[in-house]
Amino acid sequence: MQVGFSCACIEIWYKVYMRYDVVIIGGGPAGMIAAGRAGELGARVLLLEKGKGLGAKLLMTGGGRCNITNRAEGPKETAARYGKAARFMRSLLYEFGPDEVVAFFEGRGVETRIEEYGRVLPVSNDAGYVLDALVAYLDANGVEVSFGAEVREVVKKENSIKAVVLASGEEVIAGSFLIATGGMSYPASGSTGDGYAFAKALGHRIIPPRPALTTVIAEDGLTNGLQGLSLSGIKVSLYKNNKKIVEDRGDVIFTANGLGGPVVMDMSKAVGAAREGRAAPRHGGVELRLDLLPDIEFKALEQRLVRGFEKGARRLLRKALEEFLSQRLAKVVVERAGIIEDKKSGEVTREERKRVVGMLKEFTLRVRKVAGFERAFITAGGVAIKEVDPRSMRSRIIDNLYLAGEVLDIDGPTGGFNLQVCWSTGFCAGTAMAKR
Repeated sequence: MQVGFSCACIEIWYKVYMRYDVVIIGGGPAGMIAAGRAGELGARVLLLEKGKGLGAKLLMTGGGRCNITNRAEGPKETAARYGKAARFMRSLLYEFGPDEVVAFFEGRGVETRIEEYGRVLPVSNDAGYVLDALVAYLDANGVEVSFGAEVREVVKKENSIKAVVLASGEEVIAGSFLIATGGMSYPASGSTGDGYAFAKALGHRIIPPRPALTTVIAEDGLTNGLQGLSLSGIKVSLYKNNKKIVEDRGDVIFTANGLGGPVVMDMSKAVGAAREGRAAPRHGGVELRLDLLPDIEFKALEQRLVRGFEKGARRLLRKALEEFLSQRLAKVVVERAGIIEDKKSGEVTREERKRVVGMLKEFTLRVRKVAGFERAFITAGGVAIKEVDPRSMRSRIIDNLYLAGEVLDIDGPTGGFNLQVCWSTGFCAGTAMAKR
């Protein structure tokens, strides 16, 4: 009697019981570079991506231009940009830092250039070239990629992972597993926080995820007439109940309902934390105060206005202020200082002049909230890094579990620092898993 099997049955049996050396969960930057690196070192690798393609969020970074890293400083100084995670990141940056990232991509045909503040971007201004280089890296090293492969369960046996179960019911067995599922920002790209649930179920502590590198939403009407206006090199200070929390200097853009731009986005995590605590409006609440002319002290600015008003006494006040400000901003400053629109410079009282100077030095916006995950560039919070070995990215709790990328409680400022986390942690994890 002849026994036969259909191709479909063979395929299902093969996938259910197939064993890999390494399984990567998540096809973002960290997952791709980890998979390629493990394959490069001889491991048999399966990359599981629940979406229809790789690098969905990578294609969105930097407005599609992809700021791949930052070369403004050396590894030690760069590590300091990650705040409480500085020590964790230091050894990773010495192993696979910005210089290594640039060499990696240029060695695969992605020509790069350095812009202001050390930002490194592809000369093409196209994130697609970065993704193509990563996909080629996977192909060259024999990495198998499975799309539409949503992990539903991680099966634990004693102190290690035995397998992962997909939504299709298939089980995938491996020697090592990497969670590189990203955070919760831009959920439309597939980043929905799955990795936090997996890590928590395996015993890891999760620092509550919250939006970071996002815009700040002001109280209604405070940015009327200013949407789209950009300001360069201004000083921004965050206050809570009239106490300064942090200040920084950089570029700002007014949005339809608040503020964006690099300096505000870098501050957004602190803004969100301030809003989470008690913020009594009667004492000032949470505010962003903009010094529109940070290079001129209050008294010197007032004296300069006095001279200008005397010289052009017949000019409208708002026209006189256009020496310092854009037309739109000058108009809003006059309005918010409580001065009639058609008042001439020579008619401005001493008290009104002080109000104008005060407005120029502390243009205040009361904060309603920070924009949510749908607008955030990255996620703050995640798997507690004390539970991960930075030398290998291996879990200190589960023997064959590794973690990399945005799923970790590491976040940095704008300018390529957060993709660098993905490259460093992913490359290190791929190396360690292959050598296991």
